[in-house]
Amino acid sequence: MTGRMMAGLLAAAMLITGSVACQHGGGSHTHIAVEQTPPAVVDGFHREFPGLKISHTDEIHMPDGTTRYDLKFRDAENHYHRKIFSADGKLEDTREGVVLPATH
Repeated sequence: MTGRMMAGLLAAAMLITGSVACQHGGGSHTHIAVEQTPPAVVDGFHREFPGLKISHTDEIHMPDGTTRYDLKFRDAENHYHRKIFSADGKLEDTREGVVLPATH
């Protein structure tokens, strides 16, 4: 089996399972379906960003045992943002990070 075929099979498996685990310095990140984002986190997001829609969620298991959620979304001008929320829906990342223009 060629390397290209293996990469394709791996990508297909990740799409089917809906999750990918990655290790980072701050903890273990798992990509989860937006629909799997806990209700408290979704409520906190809508409280902070009314009218906007979550486009991607990463669940972060921190070394101290807590869980945080890295939410990605676009604003009304189609700029990409990402913010960190605690498991109880509190916005933890209040920095104004880099805003990227839409690519499509």
